[in-house]
This record gives sequence, structure tokens and C-alpha cells, in this order.
Amino acid sequence: MGRTDYIPEALAACGVTVVFHRVLQRPGLPFWFGIGATGQRVFAMPGNPVSTLICFRRYVLPQLARCSGAGPRPAWAVLAEPFAFAKSLTCFLPVVVDSDEGRLRAEPRPTGGSGNFAALAGTDGFVELAAEHDAFAAGEVVPYHAWSI
Repeated sequence: MGRTDYIPEALAACGVTVVFHRVLQRPGLPFWFGIGATGQRVFAMPGNPVSTLICFRRYVLPQLARCSGAGPRPAWAVLAEPFAFAKSLTCFLPVVVDSDEGRLRAEPRPTGGSGNFAALAGTDGFVELAAEHDAFAAGEVVPYHAWSI
């Protein structure tokens, strides 16, 4: 994203039509999606490693699953502790999960930045916190995306 991001221009030169660019989320704001001349789906990932992994898991893997005939596999988790996020963006928050009476319990593990890939070590996936809220209570049920599907 920025002056040195030539990907949108290069994809346009290849005949790819942009569907969207910049998703109001953190991490992964510069995520890009388009459709090629023959209908192929084209994903352009953000440059930071945490952003890339989260966007791949959140958008690309589910698309590949749908294309292969697999149905959606939604999962939910209960936040183990309160979490505040003071941006009007969807927050993808890495977590460690365990089972609590048959429910997934998600313990936040913030990375400190989308370049800190090592901070994901030991996490199980991430929860998706809606942009409409800036604070989430312990016990709140939120969408959960495991690293493995």
C-alpha cells in the first residue's frame, strides 16, 4: 500500500478488474481482490507476514474450499477476557483456544504489529471482532478462525 505498491497497476495491465482494494480491517488493510479476463479470482495479499497469513486464512482458504465443493465451516469461540480495540476496523485478534465445557474459549494474544510473525507462535488461530464495537466483554461469543482447517 502506498507509492511503491505497483501490484494494482500490474494486475490492471494483465486485464484483472479490481473488485475491492483496502478492507477496513487490522491487520490486512491493503488486501486486494479482482477478477481476471477469463473469470479467475485474483487475491493480492498485504506485505506484512501477519497480515498475509490472516488474509490467506480468512479469505483465500475458504474460497478454495468452496471451489472444491466443501461447505463453509463456521466456528465460534467465547472470549476468555475483555478486549478493547479503539479503531473503526474489524480486528483479527490472534488467540490460544482451549475447551471449556464443550465450548471453545479464546485467550487473546495480540501481536504488537503486523510485522511480528514470531508473536503468532503458539497461537491456534484468530477471532474476528466486528468494527461496530470498540470493546468486547469476557464471555462474548465471536467468530473463530483456526490456522488449520
